[in-house]
Amino acid sequence: MRAQGVQVLLTREPGGTPLAERIRELLLAPSDEAMSADTDLLLV
Repeated sequence: MRAQGVQVLLTREPGGTPLAERIRELLLAPSDEAMSADTDLLLV
């Protein structure tokens, strides 16, 4: 899109605040512990 001259705003979720960054780390970290579907839904 940038190559075509379109202005782009890059974001990521969750992220942007210290708490959101910690939640992001939790969601992306490999783990042997299963997360329930409800927990996953509420965190995203």
